[in-house]
Amino acid sequence: MIKKLVYGFAVIAGLASCNDDYTDWAAPQSNEPNAPVDKIAFTVQPTVSSIDFVTETAESIQLFTADVQDGKVSEYTLTLSAEGKEKTAVLVATVSGTVVSAELADAVAAIYGKSPDERTVAVEVSADVTVSTEDGNIITKKKASPFTLNIKLNTPAEYFLVGDVTSWATNADKCMLYPQGDKKYAYTTDFTKEDNGTKSAGSLKIWLGADLGNWDNCYGAETDGDNAASGKLVSANAGAIACPETDAFYKLEVDFETNEYAWTKLADQSPTEYNRISLIGEYNDWDESGSEKDLTEVTPHNWYIGGFEPGKDGALKLRAEHAWTISWGATADNVTIADKNYLTLTATDGKNITVPDGKYNVFFNDITGEVIFQTAE
Repeated sequence: MIKKLVYGFAVIAGLASCNDDYTDWAAPQSNEPNAPVDKIAFTVQPTVSSIDFVTETAESIQLFTADVQDGKVSEYTLTLSAEGKEKTAVLVATVSGTVVSAELADAVAAIYGKSPDERTVAVEVSADVTVSTEDGNIITKKKASPFTLNIKLNTPAEYFLVGDVTSWATNADKCMLYPQGDKKYAYTTDFTKEDNGTKSAGSLKIWLGADLGNWDNCYGAETDGDNAASGKLVSANAGAIACPETDAFYKLEVDFETNEYAWTKLADQSPTEYNRISLIGEYNDWDESGSEKDLTEVTPHNWYIGGFEPGKDGALKLRAEHAWTISWGATADNVTIADKNYLTLTATDGKNITVPDGKYNVFFNDITGEVIFQTAE
């Protein structure tokens, strides 16, 4: 009996000893699945630091080269972002780090809007990397450190007024700011708001033509309703710019180089009023019998006609009241809008303006004599 007990204790002790070092040899053995993958380095080397789409015409652009050691990729995913911007954009690059130019431009526009100003974006490159191991192929996601890229979009620098004087978005596309040169623009009118007989100083914002209707990409004041004589122009969380005074003619000047704006009150507060302003010229054989094209007054002393088609190359002028008593022309001979599509005209001995055949939206201010012939779609 004693021998049986001792033998039983020995068996139990032996089993206990085996449990301390137990390995289930029936279970499959393997290394950590990510061990070989984690050792794969993923590095990206930019091949370009800036792109100007004004001069860049290639359909595709190589942005970077990548090294994934022994791994393989079929394409790369690019995530574009910018400091201070919530929006990001995603596009695809080939294995050589090449993207479609138009897709890159659209991605930048999605973040910043279509302003022609140079923009900086951070580019993060990621990929599904296939790594071969003894147990087969393993796919892992890899990201490289972001690099920065400066991009300038090829966007016509056309800016439009939107505000109380334009019934906000209703007539914004008919109220283009007049170029002054060197990224400066201006608009002259009485900005007063009138609502059920009550007048107040009108407010406004500014849209880039390519961003018309997009309130996320408009320009305005740092403080909503700011009616100071000058201020800072912002495009993020832009507030309305308010005219300093009611019932007065002002010139609003904006500078997109310094991002500033300023109001100037006109010395002449009683400009001549006109009932009709029209285009007349060789396109209608200078016909005075009613075939000249009338413009529409869209804000006080600012006129517009959309889709004007002369039908042939030729000279023309603008005139008031379908008569030659007051007319506007170029300040010199042989002026053509083929050289520059905006001019300041004169009502004193104005010369004919040469306009190539085409389709135009025409903007004219009868106080300043400024005119724009915008090529229409």
